[in-house]
Amino acid sequence: NAQSFSKQAEDAIKRVQEQAREAEARYPVFARTETVRHEAYASLADIFADPFFLDWRESAYVRLGIERRQKLLSVERFIGIELVRHPGGPAEYVRDLRRLANFYASKHSYEAARGGAQWVDLERSEYYLLLALREAGEESYQLLTDLGVLYMEYYKPRRLAEAIKKFEDSARKKREQQRAPYNLGVAAGYENRWADALRHYEDARRYLNWEVRPLDEMRCMVHYNHACACARRSYEDTANVDYWVAECLTSIQATARLGFMSDPVLTDDLTTKDFSLLDAKTKAEIETLREKITKPQTPSVPAPKGLKDRMRSTLEIWWKRD
Repeated sequence: NAQSFSKQAEDAIKRVQEQAREAEARYPVFARTETVRHEAYASLADIFADPFFLDWRESAYVRLGIERRQKLLSVERFIGIELVRHPGGPAEYVRDLRRLANFYASKHSYEAARGGAQWVDLERSEYYLLLALREAGEESYQLLTDLGVLYMEYYKPRRLAEAIKKFEDSARKKREQQRAPYNLGVAAGYENRWADALRHYEDARRYLNWEVRPLDEMRCMVHYNHACACARRSYEDTANVDYWVAECLTSIQATARLGFMSDPVLTDDLTTKDFSLLDAKTKAEIETLREKITKPQTPSVPAPKGLKDRMRSTLEIWWKRD
């Protein structure tokens, strides 16, 4: 009957709890390691609040802070994420591999700025992305772009041919996205192929979603980079300068409607980089839009979690554990 069944279930739960306590008493190191492991991976959820967006411009390593990043590194040195079954299942395993890949790439950048970067961190990042690709299924286009960004922005010298191949593969897997064509435009710019860069940025502008949803801050980047490429094109296609300058200003105006751009980036472009050779009148027009172009906006990506949310994340992951 129901009462007998309930009693059996309660007894079974008690036996499992007793066995867990016995195991923790007999192997305290492993019990402690498991607790710290779940806390460390929960910290990734704190800084990557959006499960569908991973911003490679941000430094995950710095944002974690010294205590949480060193805890994560201790866990990773003891037993890597790929060696223990993930408590959340395949989809969350892929998500955390992406986050860890970002973490190790940003660790490399942080240490490179201080003269002590380790090549192995880039290899670890690449390794985790390759592992994730094996598991990802339909969402693999995001990982292909991640790999391309790693090859293009983190490895020195840039592995541009490999990066371009990954971006093209991503675009083939999911046509209606901004991210892959945007990065193809960036890659073309690194090779001074400005006509190709413009074609890719124009392709990116056709679509609404960055990857799985619209992101105004990234749409702003698409418009701004298109403006930069138009300026560059005006320097080489001298027969059509007026056309390219007009296109440049149109894209700058689109950027200004969104905001989000960095003031130092705009200053650099006006003084020494993409806009520096424009005529004085055009540069003055861009300057009049500076306040709007660089106006701080509320990002589409959720902010990092507060203390209560971090505690909740840790508890949720703990209760899911094996």
